[in-house]
Amino acid sequence: MPDASLLEAFPAPTDTPFVIEHTAEEFTSVCPKTGHPDFGEVVLRYEPRPARDAGRCVELKSLKLYYQSFRN
Repeated sequence: MPDASLLEAFPAPTDTPFVIEHTAEEFTSVCPKTGHPDFGEVVLRYEPRPARDAGRCVELKSLKLYYQSFRN
């Protein structure tokens, strides 16, 4: 099962709007129905809230660990 507790975040660095995009080209998981491995690409694109509104950005190493938790 995916483990969201692995995700970490840091404060948005600015009040200026910006978009963050991260591509995981070699995403792997285990099919919950068959137990066989699945492969794919995941594109995560988001616009964090401004720093003045307590905006947060996902830390990339923790995102990678979160993606790996789909294998279990």
